[in-house]
Amino acid sequence: MLAFGTVLGEGEAPDSQRVIEAAGHALAVVFHALYERQGAQGVDRLPGGSQWRQAVEKQPESHRHLAVHEDHLVKVSERDLPAVRAAASLLPAMTFTGTAAELRERVAQLESIGVSEIAYQPAGPDIPGELERFMAAVG
Repeated sequence: MLAFGTVLGEGEAPDSQRVIEAAGHALAVVFHALYERQGAQGVDRLPGGSQWRQAVEKQPESHRHLAVHEDHLVKVSERDLPAVRAAASLLPAMTFTGTAAELRERVAQLESIGVSEIAYQPAGPDIPGELERFMAAVG
């Protein structure tokens, strides 16, 4: 299973700067995918979705696909940032983000249905720290 997200520290909120930098790209991809597959009606249902879509649709249609996927699965683009902040409360539900205990529980659930490997893609300015937190939580 491919996983994107981060381990939340004690009392750390999904909308904290560190979490946005480490896991926001995974939430941005939700906006990208919904827009590509369902258009306005899909993405507008998310917090910040309408504003995100309007920013994307300012781009010429011939270049819009590139604008939608700018920094895709690498980091949160400037265009994605307001929407990711608005929807940050969705990070635990839509990405592999949670406290260490929550992620251990999710790994156990995945194992119970046959998942035998997690390919984790860390992101943000502290990749070694993300890997260490992830391994400490689920390793």
